[in-house]
Amino acid sequence: METEGVRGAGGTRGGPARRTFRRPVPDQGPVCPVDVGGTMAMPCAECQARDATTAEGLCGLCVTVAADAAPKRVVAGPRPGDLLRSPVALGRAAMALLGVVAATDLWALWAGLGQRRILDRALAGEYGEAFQREVEDADSRYALAGGMQFVALGLTAVVFLWWFRRVRVNAEIFVPEAHTKGRGWALGGWFVPVVNLWIPRRVTSDIWDASVPGPEVAERLAPVGWDPREPRPAHALVNAWWLVWVVGFFAGRAAGRLYRDAETVQEYVTGVHWMMVADALDVVAAVLAVVVVHRITTMQDTKARALAAAGRPAGVPVPGAGPAFPRAAFEHGDGRAT
Repeated sequence: METEGVRGAGGTRGGPARRTFRRPVPDQGPVCPVDVGGTMAMPCAECQARDATTAEGLCGLCVTVAADAAPKRVVAGPRPGDLLRSPVALGRAAMALLGVVAATDLWALWAGLGQRRILDRALAGEYGEAFQREVEDADSRYALAGGMQFVALGLTAVVFLWWFRRVRVNAEIFVPEAHTKGRGWALGGWFVPVVNLWIPRRVTSDIWDASVPGPEVAERLAPVGWDPREPRPAHALVNAWWLVWVVGFFAGRAAGRLYRDAETVQEYVTGVHWMMVADALDVVAAVLAVVVVHRITTMQDTKARALAAAGRPAGVPVPGAGPAFPRAAFEHGDGRAT
């Protein structure tokens, strides 16, 4: 290691000279400090283009690049007994129920329009027994629409989470190192307050990455309609779905509070207006969720078929688990654990 004495800013008379120790960059000879504005700066050990800002001799940009290049924290891989199971049947059921959710949201929008017309007439000063009956009918329709939304959402949540856990397990068998969250977050992430605003999106993105058919099955993709030359899909679809869902969730909570706390006709008008905004966002979120479910289900089915055609399991076989995938479940798409 070479060392070099470096003068202080005041020259040799300003006290003892500062000494800087610097390891030479391979094949470039010793690296000298640079006098910048009266202070001594060391060039970055990695890029040599910027001043070092850390004790390791790196600039800020190189520190960031190194952090981005660091491997993901790998969670536990497949467990003994894990098998690939077809997500096709559950995916179809989830998509159908998401369609029902969208339909109930559209019905709620229609009921909200009726409620809004009644309230506008009340603001205009209309009254009487006939008008009161119309008000009660509009209230009943709006309450029924809300009840149907609740039932549809509850049923859909059960099937969707069942599908979500299945594709998460499959994804872990496909590519164990693709996951930054443990398997338990596939369900728990939806119910833990605060973190449920981003954990499910992270898990979905990991599932997406692990489900994309990669080079290891490229030669088997043509017969099942997948072009290996296509770029790996980005997370734009997942991000769009999650953003709309979160905004709709908060809009719905705020609108419900406004509607429940309303005391005047104008306050009811405001509450109904925001309820309709939340319903419209829910429709968009449901449609995007259908697309997400379809894409992930299709990718996993495609990848499993390609691996089955290649005559080998996905990823590393699990000790004691027998065959790493049930061919029949993917060939027939019936979801059976064979």
